Amino acid sequence: MQKNKLRQQFARATSCRRPERLRGNDRAFGRLRRPEAAHAAFPGVLACAVVAAAATFLSEHYGAPVMLFALLLGMAMNFLSGERPCAAGIEFTARQVLRIGVALLGLRITFGPDRRARLAAGGDRRRLGAC
Repeated sequence: MQKNKLRQQFARATSCRRPERLRGNDRAFGRLRRPEAAHAAFPGVLACAVVAAAATFLSEHYGAPVMLFALLLGMAMNFLSGERPCAAGIEFTARQVLRIGVALLGLRITFGPDRRARLAAGGDRRRLGAC
């Protein structure tokens, strides 16, 4: 009995405080089907859009990669993920919007301008085994 109680106290004292999961109408990850969920997610999505715009701006002016500035700004704005107004939107953006962005990036790499030029010249036929 005492060991379990001590373990629970130790776990509480040493664990990182994670923001509580949102439930019910505030749950905005997945598909935003209800207007209440979209309304709850708006502040977090707006915060992510501002971070993305700021990272792009800094990248253009300082010549460093956008991803570097996005990571640095995301680390600086980490406190927003624990606050209730922004948590749902940040979670939605981190899951759904990021997946869409990775898929679009893959399409850009697959069907980029170099690939189109090679297909028009017939350069990929030899790789596919056609004559």
